[in-house]
Amino acid sequence: MKLTLFNASYLATAPVWAAILAFKMRDLRRKGWTTPALWALCLSVLAATLSSISAAPANNTLLHQLTGIVHFAVPWCYSWATLYAGSTLATVLLWRYPPARAWRSVRWIILGYSTTIVTLIALFVASYDTTRADERLTDWDIHYATTHPTVSAFMLAYITAMTVGTTAQAYQCWSASRAVRATGRVWTARTLRWFAIVPLWPLASVLVKFVVLITLWCGTTHLAPIGAAAPAISVLGSIPMAIAILLPSWGPRLARLRDSIVAWRRYHQLRPLLNVVRQTHPTSALPDRRQDVHRRLHRAVVELNDWQLALAPHRDSRVGRRAERLACEAGLTGAALTATITAAQLKAAAHYQHHDHPVGEDIPADEDQVRDGDPAEEQAAWARVARAYHSRIVDRAVASVLTETAAPLTAGHGDAAG
Repeated sequence: MKLTLFNASYLATAPVWAAILAFKMRDLRRKGWTTPALWALCLSVLAATLSSISAAPANNTLLHQLTGIVHFAVPWCYSWATLYAGSTLATVLLWRYPPARAWRSVRWIILGYSTTIVTLIALFVASYDTTRADERLTDWDIHYATTHPTVSAFMLAYITAMTVGTTAQAYQCWSASRAVRATGRVWTARTLRWFAIVPLWPLASVLVKFVVLITLWCGTTHLAPIGAAAPAISVLGSIPMAIAILLPSWGPRLARLRDSIVAWRRYHQLRPLLNVVRQTHPTSALPDRRQDVHRRLHRAVVELNDWQLALAPHRDSRVGRRAERLACEAGLTGAALTATITAAQLKAAAHYQHHDHPVGEDIPADEDQVRDGDPAEEQAAWARVARAYHSRIVDRAVASVLTETAAPLTAGHGDAAG
């Protein structure tokens, strides 16, 4: 059961890394194979893919059978993981800084991580004769670290390289995201923040393993099972990596889709009020054309503003005061109260205009409650008016004032409201 879980955790992420690699190789071919940052990124994804595949216990046995070397998967897997740490750090530096400045640091990264990989292989070879007798599929490092100095040195070299690489990558990505966000490139900043999350998983893995090794050197073996399972933590980094890779191209598309969904919802909120406009005041209605939802929403607001302007001579302040009193009694405040007052005045004014009924003398019309301004705020204000237009509070306020002026609410306007 234990080996099955290990196999599943590692092999399940390998297709994710492979898909990311195929996606970025397409970019590499399209850009003419001349972008160092893309080369480094593809190398890091390749290293993560091979590291995940070789870490599975089932593949450990397969590598042993193919090579005839017991524990061959250990230097193979750890070397690819070390290469991943170095190449991801190089990717960030090559992307963030000018080529001349970046290459000064990248040369040291190549030298340092190449030396680390050679050191890991040499230490494995040095410990091979004393560890080959007992095949350990999941805990070679934990099992032998307390009894073999070369294995302890192997683990310290690996942990140091991984800690330096992942910490530097997280810092560089996070600081770059803050700098990029200040320039207004929101999606690039979000991508960099996801890239900053990616190295935290392998970093957590090596830190857990380091703590376990310390406890083993101190004579405590209670945490040994946790140390054997620690590498599985690193596979979770494939999830934020996939998000970071896809975000630059798919993020803006998802944002546009979200904006379209919001616009459609807002447009359908305005539809009942637009129907009233087109039935009671057709001259304010624009020709109905098939257009994208954002243009439709803009046209809807234009229609409603024209309708409000056309009804201005028929606005009755008594309706507004009556609606305000009823709305306050119902507990409405703020924007909902304003929308209710506006809806009541528009409904009464539409009735007066429809029946050519003048507003009583010396009754000034209130100022328009929905004004031009931010499009989103204006659309939201009209949506509140549309919801309030058919409410009981508005109907009661309008009916009471029309009764006082001997102009009862007729069925003709009721049809328009429907």
